Amino acid sequence: PIRESVRVSTDRDPDLEDEKREQLGESMQTELERLTWGVEVGTSEDINVDTVKRWGLQNNKYNAEHWIPPGGQRTAEDMGKLYQFWDEFIETYENEVMMNSGYREPLNKDKVFNTLLDHSNNKTNQTAEELKGIQTKIERMTMYFYEANVYESLGQLKNKFINIDEQTAKDYLLDKLEKPDDLDIVRAMGTYTLECIVVFVLSKQFNVFALDKASVQVATLVSELDSAAKIEYNRIIAEDRKRKKAKWGDKQINEDENILLQDKGVDTFNGDVHSELDRKKKSISKQTNRKRVRISKHKEPGIGEALFGWLASRKLIEVKKPVFLFDKKNKKPKNVIYPGYVDCLFDIKDLPFCSTLPMVYPPADWELWPTATAEVSDPYITNLTPLSSYRGGYLTSLQRESGDSPTLLSEKDYGVFDIHIDRERSQPVLSAVKKLQWQPYRINKLVYDFIQKHWSVLVSVGLLRPKNLALFKRKEALRLLSSLLFKHEELSTIYRYSELKSVLLKNIHASTFELYTMKIAEAYLDYKIYFPIFLDFRGRNYRHGPFHFHERDLVRSLIIFDESDDSAAHTINSDVGDRILHNFLISAAYHKSKFGVYREALEFIYNKIEDMQSKPTFFEKDIFVDTLCCRHPFQYISSCISLKTYADTKDLSVLRYTPVFQDASASAYQIMSYFLLDIDYGIHTNLLKKTNTDGRYIRDIYEFMWGCLIKYLIAEEKIELAIKLLTPNEKDQESVLAKIVSIFDRNVVKKMFMPMMYGKTDYTLKKDVEDLLKGKSDSEGINLISKHISTYWKVNFGKMKDLMDLINYVSWFGAGQDKPVVYSTPYWVTLQTYKWRKRVKMKIQYETTKNNEKEVKTTSAKMLIPLNDNDIRKSSTSTFANFIHQKDAFTAIQLVDFINKLENASSIPIYAVHDNFITMPEYASILPTLYRDSIFRMGHPLIIINKFLFDHILIPAIQNEHPQNKHLFSVEERSMLDRMMIDLQNPLIPDFGSVDITKARIKSIVIPKDLLLKCFSCLWMSKTKKISLVRWESCRDKIIKVYMRYTDDISSDEGVSRWLEYKNNLEFASDPVWSSDNTNGTQADSLDKGEDDYCIHY
Repeated sequence: PIRESVRVSTDRDPDLEDEKREQLGESMQTELERLTWGVEVGTSEDINVDTVKRWGLQNNKYNAEHWIPPGGQRTAEDMGKLYQFWDEFIETYENEVMMNSGYREPLNKDKVFNTLLDHSNNKTNQTAEELKGIQTKIERMTMYFYEANVYESLGQLKNKFINIDEQTAKDYLLDKLEKPDDLDIVRAMGTYTLECIVVFVLSKQFNVFALDKASVQVATLVSELDSAAKIEYNRIIAEDRKRKKAKWGDKQINEDENILLQDKGVDTFNGDVHSELDRKKKSISKQTNRKRVRISKHKEPGIGEALFGWLASRKLIEVKKPVFLFDKKNKKPKNVIYPGYVDCLFDIKDLPFCSTLPMVYPPADWELWPTATAEVSDPYITNLTPLSSYRGGYLTSLQRESGDSPTLLSEKDYGVFDIHIDRERSQPVLSAVKKLQWQPYRINKLVYDFIQKHWSVLVSVGLLRPKNLALFKRKEALRLLSSLLFKHEELSTIYRYSELKSVLLKNIHASTFELYTMKIAEAYLDYKIYFPIFLDFRGRNYRHGPFHFHERDLVRSLIIFDESDDSAAHTINSDVGDRILHNFLISAAYHKSKFGVYREALEFIYNKIEDMQSKPTFFEKDIFVDTLCCRHPFQYISSCISLKTYADTKDLSVLRYTPVFQDASASAYQIMSYFLLDIDYGIHTNLLKKTNTDGRYIRDIYEFMWGCLIKYLIAEEKIELAIKLLTPNEKDQESVLAKIVSIFDRNVVKKMFMPMMYGKTDYTLKKDVEDLLKGKSDSEGINLISKHISTYWKVNFGKMKDLMDLINYVSWFGAGQDKPVVYSTPYWVTLQTYKWRKRVKMKIQYETTKNNEKEVKTTSAKMLIPLNDNDIRKSSTSTFANFIHQKDAFTAIQLVDFINKLENASSIPIYAVHDNFITMPEYASILPTLYRDSIFRMGHPLIIINKFLFDHILIPAIQNEHPQNKHLFSVEERSMLDRMMIDLQNPLIPDFGSVDITKARIKSIVIPKDLLLKCFSCLWMSKTKKISLVRWESCRDKIIKVYMRYTDDISSDEGVSRWLEYKNNLEFASDPVWSSDNTNGTQADSLDKGEDDYCIHY
């Protein structure tokens, strides 16, 4: 289907959502403590979010932050007036608009939900075939364009898009288009087919579940309209050919009809831009080629542009108004910015439901598509199959031939970013994907009923919005807001209309999201549900649509596990029951807040259980007060409901099927600690077990960094103090230590240093410091603090920076050879090719009417058009982050593969979200052991790095056919290369039982410096791309320097000792699963160490 750019799970980071919620809970707790000590809101201060929270807590208006915009000089009295204004606004709207006899709720989305409800278990007893039929029907209604489905779902939009008194889209395009191919496409359409295509595209782009996106780029909309029309044309031609073939046979089909007129998914808009770029290429120098090119609107508009013009002429969309930047001195406009975004002028709630939903039938296995190219012939990836050639998941994906079916690879640019697999060695990948997507779930009815019953209370504490907001009509609501604000003259001098408009629309959008989330839950109440799996080019798994564990806290609380159809009979003895209860209680406590050790979490939840039993009002009052400072309020509510149900019924299944969430402790730094074999990093990321006098506790790498930063600054200030004593006339500088201690904390340190892992530059670091210290320090102080932080990183994390530089330099070198950057795991190979993107500004003209007169308007469409040249700089700066993410992904796949090999694998549910793992309480204790072993299964760090060098330097050098290379390598060197190539096939170093033998083995896999130099010289002789010799030699020298420094450390006596410590900590020693002669697997119980383990934790 057309890519859901606003709701595909790759667009959101669930970890970031959790972090924001945790910080919100922490700040709310701080405000509650301030209230305890009697801290008041100032009478006139620059209002911020915490001030709004404080005012809300003081006045029992816990949802104030949703309705009061931050910023400006506003008092507590002003906030109170605005809060009353909103109450009046909602009441007025409900009385004057919603009670109007002409008002109707948008009903068109109910078609999808009613289909599910009508076939639910409480009305019929579905067979497998019936469930398959229901699933196929839902997919046809929500995922793909079917004209009849869209037409029937138009509802209140029918009069807007289909009006017999107005020109149809087909007639409009026939008037505007000039290209014969485009005209043929339009003529093949039905009377209202183009209108239905437009509605379908708008439904995909303007999505009620996209809380963070209200506008769509003009270029995106034009491109999607163009592509959708051509995909439908291809389908029409294919169907026509099938009919002719069935009636007349192959010989009677016209030869011209055997070739589709338009390539699948290719739009005229992008093609015209490329044509214009090619035309101008000769007149643009290499230097200016990277600057934005302004391209005038071409004379022959494409289908997408013409449909955009039709929408604008019907006043269904509008382009956002330009932004004028004013010169503060002259008070005149100095620049105009054209945003290039478009808004709908009708309620997007009225659009048909076009979003992927959970499945009620098990997803189809991923299979190599028969028409796909099975093998690729590239020396780097010989005999491997691209993941983009696999079809499966949704049932209809195997039935569609029009090119719009999703593939296993979630990337849009196949070939540019792809995964290639060996169909034999990569079986664990496909098996893990099958395990993940065949796991059944169901809706938590207890939580669903609780939320519906207590909706108004949840609104009052700021967790939900009023239900009626979702029914507000945009046009009527904004008209009422304007008139009501006009009546409140005093309020209109404090708050701008644009501010309040933004607040209102955000709340309407959020309310719509919540309402339809509950509608989805209601529709699936009586079904088992499944989530198809998709992988990105690094191997990380995703799900599509708005309802799965990648989503927000509300959605997560509504999903629980269900038994697989092939699950073995399961007996819960007393030990298993104790384990379920123990793990569930810890998980429940962590939904409330973080704890240093699990023991503290248990103490907290035991006290909470006493409250449940002793306070009759707990579920009517106390629990909602608790949610004010919760990390995950809805999941906390879910846990409390489950505990209450278990206490009443003694039914352990209530706890057993509730998911528990465990996150890897700073997984990127865990993987880095493994590559560096750094004991400190390993301990402070909880990857290595270490006890102290107080017992084991959860360590935090960012707290560790925070402490190290303070120590570094203390040492620096001592030096500066000594310098001051020697130079008494020197101007006193602001104390960096005092400033950082007063403003920084653990969360700020994380914000500063986590992106360092992914190539954050000193410039970006300085911008972050500027944002943090805005109004609290001058530019000199900001520069000084930024300099100290940057120096601290380079000094204290030098080895980490060296490894990052090594990966980046090799990537630069590989991309400079006009080859994809390749990085591997034992199961798959990732191909990454960043292309230069031309910044293009195109002019699009469209007609509209004003005062019954036609008016021609022009808007700008800003695009980034990929060119054919590799972007070497982007490859260099981006590869390390992708490299680490790939190792994360391998760890997740390896962990699921381990579970697949257990004899009771079908009974062990698992859901992976990047470096987060979800399972039943019964099996939560085994995941840390599996996670550690999965990291170890990546192989020895030096072998992984060597493989990266072989892919980009040594293999290309060996394969170089230049005559001068004939005797470049000696017999011994070629023999060494052959042996190393064999070593790369098995990245694990065997346990020799001797430190000396292990050390000799590690030293034997170090690539000699002389051999590297020969390979580099060989590659320079084969180069055709013009890269300066100076730059090339500089990159070569850096690679060799950093690699030799890395190998000297890893292969040293200390390095070997560190490797053995990591091996002893990570490898699952008593491991019959990995034996080649083992067929029965091992019991999951043997993996439970019976102790708290925090490498992944709640």
